[in-house]
Amino acid sequence: MADQMPHRTASACAVHAAGTSARALDYLYNEIDKLYHVYARGCGVSDCAYWMLYDLEIAGGALPLAELTASWSYSKQTINSALKALKDKGLVDLPYMEGSRKSKQACLTADGRAFSSRHIVPAIRAEERAFSFLAPDEQDELIRLVRRYVDALDAQLAAVEGAEAPGGACPGDAPTPESGACHASAPASPSEGPAAAAQPAAGPRAAGARVPVPEGAVPT
Repeated sequence: MADQMPHRTASACAVHAAGTSARALDYLYNEIDKLYHVYARGCGVSDCAYWMLYDLEIAGGALPLAELTASWSYSKQTINSALKALKDKGLVDLPYMEGSRKSKQACLTADGRAFSSRHIVPAIRAEERAFSFLAPDEQDELIRLVRRYVDALDAQLAAVEGAEAPGGACPGDAPTPESGACHASAPASPSEGPAAAAQPAAGPRAAGARVPVPEGAVPT
């Protein structure tokens, strides 16, 4: 525990130094990722393997591989390597789905369920307890604002990538919805329609733009 204190102190100083800026949010996201990284390593699995087990626990023990791959920013190769490592540990089986000889699913084994009860379920409960420190309206607002920021960041980074391509937009600018022209002083304004407003207030993973925990899915 003591060896984590310098990191926490340094992170807090970095956030304070960044003030109210995108950098402060970057530091906070990094700190959250570090917390999960340390926890996963303590469980004896990689970060990716931890989230695979997490999703399998939330789903009741089994999920099609296509759903696991589509739900995460990890590459398909990284996910497949994590699942193979879990299979080698005897925590996960990878059978074909019923009636298919092409599509597989990931299923927790008996040892996998015991591992999940010992490591994954307590982490889920810890997330929910931490999230409950926010009032319900604060939870909703946090999810809404982070979703809005993620959408805006996605649009702005896409604009930068487009500017770097031959014949792309002006560097650092985002095209306007009306004309696609460059306007340096006009940041993208992402939609706040029903899809954004409907994001569930389900825990820190949702706030970090990861897959949210379905309401009522946390084991009691």
